[in-house]
Amino acid sequence: MPKPQLLFIELRVSGKDRLICDIAEKFYELGNSILIYVEAHNQAYHLDQLLWTWKQESFVPHLYVQDDVSQPEEPVIISTQNPQSYNCDVLILHDPAKPETLADFRQIIDFAELYNKDKHQASRIRFKEARDSGLFELEFQKTGEFFRNMQQNTLKT
Repeated sequence: MPKPQLLFIELRVSGKDRLICDIAEKFYELGNSILIYVEAHNQAYHLDQLLWTWKQESFVPHLYVQDDVSQPEEPVIISTQNPQSYNCDVLILHDPAKPETLADFRQIIDFAELYNKDKHQASRIRFKEARDSGLFELEFQKTGEFFRNMQQNTLKT
Protein backbone atom coordinates (compact mmCIF):
# COMPACT_ATOMS: atom_id res chain seq x y z
CA MET A 1 0.00 0.00 0.00
CA PRO A 2 1.46 3.41 -0.93
CA LYS A 3 2.31 5.91 1.76
CA PRO A 4 -0.12 8.79 2.30
CA GLN A 5 1.01 12.08 0.80
CA LEU A 6 1.44 14.75 3.47
CA LEU A 7 1.57 18.14 1.83
CA PHE A 8 2.58 21.26 3.73
CA ILE A 9 1.25 24.40 2.05
CA GLU A 10 3.06 27.65 2.68
CA LEU A 11 0.83 30.31 4.21
CA ARG A 12 2.54 33.72 4.30
CA VAL A 13 -0.47 35.69 5.56
CA SER A 14 -3.32 34.78 7.89
CA GLY A 15 -6.47 33.59 6.17
CA LYS A 16 -6.20 29.85 6.60
CA ASP A 17 -9.97 29.43 6.94
CA ARG A 18 -10.74 30.79 3.46
CA LEU A 19 -7.84 28.79 2.03
CA ILE A 20 -9.26 25.64 3.61
CA CYS A 21 -12.59 26.35 1.91
CA ASP A 22 -10.84 26.76 -1.45
CA ILE A 23 -8.87 23.54 -0.97
CA ALA A 24 -11.96 21.59 0.12
CA GLU A 25 -13.80 22.87 -2.96
CA LYS A 26 -11.01 21.74 -5.30
CA PHE A 27 -10.82 18.25 -3.82
CA TYR A 28 -14.64 18.00 -3.84
CA GLU A 29 -14.69 18.94 -7.54
CA LEU A 30 -12.25 16.07 -8.17
CA GLY A 31 -14.67 13.63 -6.53
CA ASN A 32 -12.90 13.16 -3.19
CA SER A 33 -14.40 12.83 0.26
CA ILE A 34 -12.82 15.33 2.65
CA LEU A 35 -12.45 15.64 6.40
CA ILE A 36 -11.53 19.01 7.86
CA TYR A 37 -10.11 18.42 11.32
CA VAL A 38 -10.49 21.23 13.84
CA GLU A 39 -9.74 21.10 17.58
CA ALA A 40 -12.24 23.69 18.89
CA HIS A 41 -16.00 23.54 18.37
CA ASN A 42 -16.27 27.31 17.88
CA GLN A 43 -13.69 27.16 15.06
CA ALA A 44 -15.48 24.19 13.48
CA TYR A 45 -18.75 26.13 13.60
CA HIS A 46 -17.01 29.13 12.00
CA LEU A 47 -15.73 26.94 9.13
CA ASP A 48 -19.19 25.44 8.71
CA GLN A 49 -20.69 28.91 8.31
CA LEU A 50 -17.86 30.08 6.06
CA LEU A 51 -18.35 27.17 3.66
CA TRP A 52 -21.91 28.44 3.10
CA THR A 53 -20.85 32.02 2.38
CA TRP A 54 -17.22 32.34 1.28
CA LYS A 55 -18.07 32.24 -2.45
CA GLN A 56 -21.43 33.23 -3.79
CA GLU A 57 -21.05 31.09 -6.94
CA SER A 58 -19.89 27.97 -5.11
CA PHE A 59 -21.63 25.19 -3.23
CA VAL A 60 -19.71 22.56 -1.32
CA PRO A 61 -22.02 20.03 0.39
CA HIS A 62 -20.73 19.66 3.91
CA LEU A 63 -21.68 18.82 7.46
CA TYR A 64 -20.30 19.88 10.81
CA VAL A 65 -20.37 16.73 12.93
CA GLN A 66 -20.30 17.64 16.60
CA ASP A 67 -20.53 14.41 18.55
CA ASP A 68 -21.76 11.65 16.29
CA VAL A 69 -18.90 9.61 14.81
CA SER A 70 -20.97 7.70 12.26
CA GLN A 71 -19.93 8.19 8.65
CA PRO A 72 -22.09 10.99 7.18
CA GLU A 73 -23.00 10.94 3.49
CA GLU A 74 -21.83 14.51 2.78
CA PRO A 75 -18.58 14.69 0.79
CA VAL A 76 -17.08 17.27 3.17
CA ILE A 77 -17.09 16.74 6.92
CA ILE A 78 -15.94 19.22 9.55
CA SER A 79 -15.19 17.55 12.87
CA THR A 80 -13.38 17.88 16.16
CA GLN A 81 -13.35 14.08 16.53
CA ASN A 82 -10.30 11.88 16.07
CA PRO A 83 -9.57 11.85 12.31
CA GLN A 84 -9.41 8.04 12.38
CA SER A 85 -13.16 8.06 13.09
CA TYR A 86 -13.91 8.84 9.44
CA ASN A 87 -13.30 7.10 6.16
CA CYS A 88 -12.34 9.97 3.82
CA ASP A 89 -9.84 10.34 0.99
CA VAL A 90 -8.42 13.71 2.03
CA LEU A 91 -7.70 15.19 5.44
CA ILE A 92 -7.27 18.95 5.79
CA LEU A 93 -5.70 19.87 9.10
CA HIS A 94 -6.96 23.16 10.42
CA ASP A 95 -5.19 22.15 13.62
CA PRO A 96 -2.42 19.61 14.13
CA ALA A 97 -3.25 15.96 14.71
CA LYS A 98 -1.08 13.11 15.92
CA PRO A 99 0.82 11.43 13.07
CA GLU A 100 -0.57 8.00 13.95
CA THR A 101 -4.13 9.27 13.25
CA LEU A 102 -3.21 10.24 9.68
CA ALA A 103 -2.18 6.95 8.10
CA ASP A 104 -5.61 6.01 6.69
CA PHE A 105 -5.87 9.02 4.38
CA ARG A 106 -4.48 9.15 0.85
CA GLN A 107 -3.79 12.89 1.01
CA ILE A 108 -3.18 15.09 4.06
CA ILE A 109 -2.96 18.87 3.90
CA ASP A 110 -1.14 20.77 6.63
CA PHE A 111 0.05 24.36 6.69
CA ALA A 112 3.37 26.09 7.22
CA GLU A 113 2.06 29.30 8.76
CA LEU A 114 4.96 31.66 8.09
CA TYR A 115 3.11 34.81 9.19
CA ASN A 116 3.35 33.85 12.87
CA LYS A 117 6.68 32.96 14.49
CA ASP A 118 5.25 30.40 16.94
CA LYS A 119 3.02 28.72 14.34
CA HIS A 120 5.89 28.66 11.87
CA GLN A 121 8.13 26.94 14.40
CA ALA A 122 5.38 24.45 15.26
CA SER A 123 4.92 23.59 11.57
CA ARG A 124 8.67 23.06 11.18
CA ILE A 125 8.56 20.60 14.08
CA ARG A 126 5.56 18.76 12.54
CA PHE A 127 7.34 18.57 9.18
CA LYS A 128 10.48 17.16 10.82
CA GLU A 129 8.49 14.61 12.86
CA ALA A 130 6.60 13.49 9.75
CA ARG A 131 9.85 13.18 7.79
CA ASP A 132 11.55 11.26 10.58
CA SER A 133 8.57 8.90 10.99
CA GLY A 134 8.95 7.58 7.45
CA LEU A 135 5.17 7.10 7.31
CA PHE A 136 4.48 9.71 4.64
CA GLU A 137 5.40 10.88 1.21
CA LEU A 138 6.25 14.42 2.27
CA GLU A 139 6.09 17.57 0.17
CA PHE A 140 6.14 21.34 0.65
CA GLN A 141 4.44 23.72 -1.79
CA LYS A 142 3.70 27.40 -2.04
CA THR A 143 0.00 28.25 -2.17
CA GLY A 144 0.00 29.28 -5.82
CA GLU A 145 1.94 26.17 -6.81
CA PHE A 146 -0.59 23.98 -5.02
CA PHE A 147 -3.53 25.48 -6.93
CA ARG A 148 -1.68 25.28 -10.26
CA ASN A 149 -1.03 21.59 -9.59
CA MET A 150 -4.70 21.07 -8.65
CA GLN A 151 -5.77 22.77 -11.87
CA GLN A 152 -3.42 20.62 -13.91
CA ASN A 153 -4.52 17.52 -11.97
CA THR A 154 -0.94 16.69 -11.04
CA LEU A 155 -1.63 16.21 -7.33
CA LYS A 156 -2.35 12.69 -6.21
CA THR A 157 -5.98 12.26 -5.30
